[in-house]
Amino acid sequence: MVKSPKVAFIYRCTLVIIALLGVLLSVFIQGGDHPARMLVYFTVQSNLMVVIVYAVLTKRKLRVLRNPLSEEKPLHPIIYMGTLFTIMITFLVYALLLSSVRFDMGGTSSEMGTVINIIVHYLVPILCIVDYLVFYPKGKTKYRYAVYWLLIPLVYFIFVCIRAQLGDVLYTIKYSGIAHQTYYPYPFIDVAYLGITQTIINALFLLFSFLVLGLLMIGADQLLIKNQQKQKKDLP
Repeated sequence: MVKSPKVAFIYRCTLVIIALLGVLLSVFIQGGDHPARMLVYFTVQSNLMVVIVYAVLTKRKLRVLRNPLSEEKPLHPIIYMGTLFTIMITFLVYALLLSSVRFDMGGTSSEMGTVINIIVHYLVPILCIVDYLVFYPKGKTKYRYAVYWLLIPLVYFIFVCIRAQLGDVLYTIKYSGIAHQTYYPYPFIDVAYLGITQTIINALFLLFSFLVLGLLMIGADQLLIKNQQKQKKDLP
């Protein structure tokens, strides 16, 4: 773990700038004439969450740099690790379910869209993982947090279903060669196409997968702190 506040400050500044760039490009480039619609996507919301949380962390590091005698107020692990959990959902869902079908937010398909997808789905999550490994103190999480974090995708699913009933068409997508106007941001929760039963099955499967993800993250965090403690004991 790197304890240098200067290094952490520079790294997190870079992370915030890249995540913010990804959000802005998604909203104003992929959003086209309807930029606000891009805020419906979990990807954009999770990247925006990264911007906010890591901006707070960056500000706290700046305070320490300005006054080395001041004590940095720690961010509660349920928030920090919850942010990492959320951006990991973005990374894994895109990598495992969406990239193979060349999914683009907003239904756009362009070289710029590819660059944006790389930033928000791959680069930002990887930078967050590195931040955890290098700067964040290990062993602070509890296994019950994995259940709390499920509220994030659950609330998002409810939001998407309500928005679909009240909002406009998001984009047009082809299913089996037939054009279909969808009110849902992702094809695996498209109630109008899949039907309510299949959509609920998909949602429950994803929710269970996210629970496993959270438990694995916490297990890895506990394992890392044990290894660090063992290494300290082995030192002469």
